[in-house]
Amino acid sequence: MGKRRQFYLILTGGALLAAAAWALVFHQRIPPEQLLSQARLAAADQDLATAKALCRRALSQRPGFAPALLLAGQLAAAEKHWPEALELYSRIPPNARRESLAGHRAAGEILFQLGRATEAESENRDVLAIAPHDTDAHTRLAYLLTLEGRRWESLPHLFEFRFHKSWLPQNFRRQPQRRNNTRVNRRDA
Repeated sequence: MGKRRQFYLILTGGALLAAAAWALVFHQRIPPEQLLSQARLAAADQDLATAKALCRRALSQRPGFAPALLLAGQLAAAEKHWPEALELYSRIPPNARRESLAGHRAAGEILFQLGRATEAESENRDVLAIAPHDTDAHTRLAYLLTLEGRRWESLPHLFEFRFHKSWLPQNFRRQPQRRNNTRVNRRDA
């Protein structure tokens, strides 16, 4: 009985060792960055289900991974799953500036489309807290405040929008018309 027991122990140990080796070789842990890259490729190929699954895997490894949260939110929004998209955008950490900015913008747009103007205003104010001279956020906020009848509050945002460098009068000077890629003299026009 001693030899038989020893044989079963060796056999069981060998099976466990083989299973562990198989798990290491075939189920390697793929880094979240690589999963995100694969998810972006799947999303570009319009394979949203695969992209969402890859984002979920990346988030299971690193729950606060901002680029994966942003992409997962964008995928949920593309499928018109608004509550899921808003929840994913809200989980983006504020220290991830670029992703947080994009998440607040997208959440504000979704909330505006859903008719939740107060929450959309809050999201646009969050965008301005991150990027104070963001003309898109100033424009959206001025529009929201005007729609709500709060024109007086919208004035600073309209001024910021108006006096942004791209809205300076010298950028609106009339350019001479061109014919066949040649400049036309003003006398000829």
